[in-house]
Amino acid sequence: MDILEFQHYLLYRPINPTDIPVNVIALADRLGPPQAVVWDYRENQWGYGTDLAVSVLYANQERHTFNRTDRVMAESVTHHFTTVPLPSEAELTRICQEASPTRPAPGRCPVRAAIPGQRAWRRRMPQVSRRHCRSREG
Repeated sequence: MDILEFQHYLLYRPINPTDIPVNVIALADRLGPPQAVVWDYRENQWGYGTDLAVSVLYANQERHTFNRTDRVMAESVTHHFTTVPLPSEAELTRICQEASPTRPAPGRCPVRAAIPGQRAWRRRMPQVSRRHCRSREG
């Protein structure tokens, strides 16, 4: 198993971007299509989150607040939103390899699962979140 190289991004609430981060995106995109792992608030575990990563980092950059960072900084801020530490590079790779890259779980909006208090955020940015979630449901 080849271990993927991950870049780390800190994700902040859109309504308060100067506050502490609410998630970490670990993104691997050098060896093919992007693959990402994020903290899933609904499942209370680190999980496959490529849809979220692509939406935040590529598709709607102007609607999200994020900063690229190194692994050390990413590990140091995870205690703000979880007691589970950021997985190792090998574990991140395993999560990506075990996940189905073709479709997220039915009826789940990856953006809502990755940012706490998502309903308030969704009301403030209906164009992005509703379209994004509607395309994932059903």
